Amino acid sequence: MYQLSHEAKRTKRITKLYEIMFGLVAIINVISFLTKEEYIQGMMSALLFSLVFWFVKRKKEWAKFTLKVVVWVHVGLLGLIIVVSLVQLMR
Repeated sequence: MYQLSHEAKRTKRITKLYEIMFGLVAIINVISFLTKEEYIQGMMSALLFSLVFWFVKRKKEWAKFTLKVVVWVHVGLLGLIIVVSLVQLMR
């Protein structure tokens, strides 16, 4: 399917935003594993995130889908953590 130039720019910006958010998620996950002294899981997590990111840069559709799913799962978890924290504060 063909895209107009402004649609292509918008798609590129959205993809770039997902890549930035995915990078933040990867850094937070690796740091959380390393602070718990779970070095093997931290390294495996870094390897997996790097592999997915590499495939995203090669424009593989399954990798882009994986990237979006990981980002949205973490956004949902963050929202859930906020809600639970607020409920606990109100008690």
